[in-house]
Amino acid sequence: MLRSRLFFLPRKNAPADAVTASHQLLTRASFFRQGQGAGLWETLPLGKRVLDKLQAIIVSEMDAIEGCQQVEMPSLMTSETWRKTKRWDAIGQEMFRLRDRKDTEMMLAPTHEEAFTELVAGMHGIVSRAHLPIYLYQIGRKFRDELRPRAGLLRAREFIMKDLYTFDESEKKALETYEKVCRAYERIFNERLGCKVLKAAADSGNMGGTYSHEFHFESPVGEDVVIKCDTGSFCANTEVTKLKGGDSCTDLSCSCKGSGKLVETKCIEVGHAFYLGTKYSAPLAARFVPEGDTKPSPLQMGSYGLGVTRIIASIVETSHDSSGIIWPKAIAPFQIVLVGAPGADARLVSETFAALKTKFGSELLFDDRGENVGMSSKLIDAKLIGAPFIVVVRKTGEFEIIERSTQQTSTVKDLSHLGSKLT
Repeated sequence: MLRSRLFFLPRKNAPADAVTASHQLLTRASFFRQGQGAGLWETLPLGKRVLDKLQAIIVSEMDAIEGCQQVEMPSLMTSETWRKTKRWDAIGQEMFRLRDRKDTEMMLAPTHEEAFTELVAGMHGIVSRAHLPIYLYQIGRKFRDELRPRAGLLRAREFIMKDLYTFDESEKKALETYEKVCRAYERIFNERLGCKVLKAAADSGNMGGTYSHEFHFESPVGEDVVIKCDTGSFCANTEVTKLKGGDSCTDLSCSCKGSGKLVETKCIEVGHAFYLGTKYSAPLAARFVPEGDTKPSPLQMGSYGLGVTRIIASIVETSHDSSGIIWPKAIAPFQIVLVGAPGADARLVSETFAALKTKFGSELLFDDRGENVGMSSKLIDAKLIGAPFIVVVRKTGEFEIIERSTQQTSTVKDLSHLGSKLT
C-alpha cells in the first residue's frame, strides 16, 4: 500500500471528549471515526484491517473446537421469543425497541440467546442425540441503548460481538464444553494476541444460569473491580465475593494454598462465559430424548461472548506510548512502514519497496510522499499507527530498523533478517 493512496488523515489533537487513550489514539490515527451520534462508530481502512485480523483469529479458534460452526442471524427480531423467556420487560431501557408498519413489536438485538435456541428447536423439533453437541456461533453487530455512551469503542451503542451458543445433553457435558471454550478464549488472548487476560468468577446477571466467568484486561479506565490473589489462581469480580482487597487469600481452590494476599484491580471486561442450564431451552422447547428414556428433556446450554470492537480498544488502552499505538504483530494494520530518508538514493528506495512488497505483500505500507513532507512527519505518522517495524532507507545506503514495541533502533546493511523478526 502506498501512503499517498491510503485513506488516512491523522489528527494532531484528539476530540475534546476523548478522555481515554484508546478513544484519543484510534481517532487521531484514523482507525475509527465517530458516526452520526454518540456511541456510533465508523470503521475506516486501518481499523478494518485490524478488525479483520482479530476476527480471523477468533474464527480459527472457534473452528478448532470440534463441531463448532459459524452462522449469521438477523439483528432485527420480534418480541415473541423474548416474552417467552420473560426478558422483554426485564432488560429495560438498554434495548432498542421499535414497531414495524403492521405494529409488530420489534427490537435490535443486544444478544441472541433466544434466537439461537429457537433456531435449534425449530430446525430439529426434538433433537436426536446423534446430533449433539451443537455449537453455533456468529460475529455480528449488537445494539444497546447506553445511557451515556463514552470512551469511544469501550462503551458504544452499536458494536461487534462474537457470540457462541452451545447445546449439550447433560450438565456434565455442558460444563466440559464450558471449560473447552474458556481455554480457547485464553489462547486467543494469551497466545495469539500476546495479551495478559484475567479469568474472573462473575455474576450471571440477566443472562441467567448458575455459573459464569468474565475475561478482563487490567486497566485504570476499567469499570469493573476484580479481586485477585497476588501469587495464586483466585480471581473474582467484587460482585460475587465477600473477600475484599488486603485480606489473606482464604479461597480453598486457589493455588496459593493460603499463602497469598488479595489485591483489587480495575479491569475492562472483554468476554463473558455463561453456563445457562435450561433457562432458555425449557421455555423455547429445545429438547432431546435422553438415553434410556422416552420423555424429552430440555438441552443444557452455554453462552459465550467476546466484545470484538471492545478488545481492539482494550489493547490500545494497555499497549501504547506517547508516540501512539503499539499493536500486537498478529493484528497490526501493517507489519512494516517503509520510509526513505532525505537524500536517500531513489533507485535504492524503489528497489527496497519492490523487494519488501514481494516478500510481505499487503503487510507493507510505503510512505511514498516526496521530500515536501518532512522526515519527522513521516516518522510521527508511522509510530502513531503502531506498525511493529519502521524501515528507513538512509542516504548512506544502509537501513535503519525501528522496532515499535521497544523503540530500539538498529542499522544494517541488508534486510535479510527482517522476516525472522516478524515471526
